[in-house]
Amino acid sequence: MSSYLRKRPINWQFMIVFLVFLFLMAFIMVLTYLQAKSTIYQKNRDYSIELLDKIQQYIEMRVELTDGFVQAIAYSVSVQQYLKETDPPKKFELFQNVDSYITSLSLPSKGILDISILGKNGNNHNLMENLNKKQAVMETVADISGANYHGSKPYYAGLKQVGSNNYKETFFTLGTTINNVLPETAFGANLGYLVVLVDVNTFVPKFELGAGSVFGEFYLLDRNGIVSASNDTTAIGQKLDVLDKVRQDEKTFRDDHGEMYIVHQKELPGLHGQIVNVYSEKELYRGLEKTRQVYLMIIAIFIPILLLLLRLISRNIIGPIRTFMRYLPNLKGDRMTRNRQRLQLEGYQEIMLMADRFNELLDEIHQLNEEVVDSKTRIYSLELMKKQAEFAYLKHQVNPHFLYNMFETMKGMAGEIGATELREMLAALGKILRYSIKGQEEVRLQDELEVAKSYLTIQKFRFEGRFEIFYDFPEEILLCKVIKMILQPLLENAISHGLEYKMEKGHLHLHGQMTSNGDLLISIKDDGEGIPAEKLNIIHSELEGIDLLDSMRNNEHLGIMNVHHRIRTTYGEPYGLWIESRSGDGTEVTIKLPGRRDDTAYVQSHTDRRREMGIEKLESDCRLA
Repeated sequence: MSSYLRKRPINWQFMIVFLVFLFLMAFIMVLTYLQAKSTIYQKNRDYSIELLDKIQQYIEMRVELTDGFVQAIAYSVSVQQYLKETDPPKKFELFQNVDSYITSLSLPSKGILDISILGKNGNNHNLMENLNKKQAVMETVADISGANYHGSKPYYAGLKQVGSNNYKETFFTLGTTINNVLPETAFGANLGYLVVLVDVNTFVPKFELGAGSVFGEFYLLDRNGIVSASNDTTAIGQKLDVLDKVRQDEKTFRDDHGEMYIVHQKELPGLHGQIVNVYSEKELYRGLEKTRQVYLMIIAIFIPILLLLLRLISRNIIGPIRTFMRYLPNLKGDRMTRNRQRLQLEGYQEIMLMADRFNELLDEIHQLNEEVVDSKTRIYSLELMKKQAEFAYLKHQVNPHFLYNMFETMKGMAGEIGATELREMLAALGKILRYSIKGQEEVRLQDELEVAKSYLTIQKFRFEGRFEIFYDFPEEILLCKVIKMILQPLLENAISHGLEYKMEKGHLHLHGQMTSNGDLLISIKDDGEGIPAEKLNIIHSELEGIDLLDSMRNNEHLGIMNVHHRIRTTYGEPYGLWIESRSGDGTEVTIKLPGRRDDTAYVQSHTDRRREMGIEKLESDCRLA
């Protein structure tokens, strides 16, 4: 390790020492911070669980008192007799006894809001005229009946919110069935229901809930998961959705703002609910903010001091070396040729001697660079001249302007003497010549096809219907750009080498399509004699030749070579043409070009199409050039 560091730059070693020291200091601070954070979390967790245990004990104690109160009424002899009595005078007397008994029993009981008895035979007690309370009582009876409840302890139905949308009252209800325990009649028969409306806050110790600002929020949930009591009053009557977000393995969750919350729960068997404590992790660790600020202040003070010390040491020891390192970037690329400033170092004799030797080396490098630049300039000039010669060779193979004027004259003469077929042939040939001498190198595919058709018109006169021609070009590709005069040489080969020697009637197919990646494919297929395999291999080898002029010199396949290398020279790989053929089974030549569109022609065609078809959009598979 020491030998490795010894080989590193001095400034780099100083920086390593600085970073290691900074890392250790930060590591210690983070470790102590995390330890303090863990201690606070653990203590708060223990206190929260202890607090929930106390609340649970308090609630269970209140539940037991309420259970005894409800059972005392349900199994009272007066209540049992009243619910079974049918004689009106006796029923009235028993009603007064029940009323006195319930009043005397409920006065010392805290939190009892109302007590209602509903008999099977219609003997009711305190079926109040307050419609909201009456609704709460009837809903509780329905809950008891729906749950098929026959237990000895009361059924805690939970929180009931009744009333209209404008005004609602909230009650916590519990009840039980009143079964016959008197021996005179059927034992255990259901005589009716007892429903008690209580203030839910009597079940909760208010002093613990008041501590919610420090230890978060406490929620008392009934058997349906509805918040019945809480120090967060806005949550009362709502379903606590927090429990759906809690990760059961960690008892935590994040709210919509990304803030972490911690949740502790305790089941309440007697109440058939649970008590939940939710507190914010941010509030829990609020006291650590000052500690973190002190740590940041220490780092802010020590870093500048350490950097100042490193600066002083670096300047006194490695100043000349840094000057040399700043000079080195000027030697990259062409800056070395432009910048002839000498290296100037002040320091010990060895450093000055190093600077002199380095300047001598730079002089030699500059001399070599000048020689290399001159050589490259000559090579680039030769390459440029070669490319210009290649383009001139390809472009001016057919450019006799005077022939066009001559054919126009001959066409007029043929028309005067009535030689219709000769006139049409001369017109087609004149169209080909006029097209070939245009200045532009790229044309629309539809223009190239028109010239190809003119050439085929001449050949049809020559061969007098010995072959048929088929065209298959989607309209949307006709505006794509292609190199001029690439179809005519291939058509000439297809006729002269394929169809001319075919005894029966031949067929020539011209097809175009756009590939999925936006390339244009044009195929020319004949059912003529085909190409022998050995000859086809030679053609393939010539098509893949690197040097254009060498591959075309003294070559009988001049038209194919011309088209292929014009495409390769203009667009590069992977564009060009490919040949598939079998002797006696015809030949297919495929041209691959980039599917670029003539924007001017496309706009005009697009406008005409909208006027003709009444649509607002014309799709094109051609890519924009």
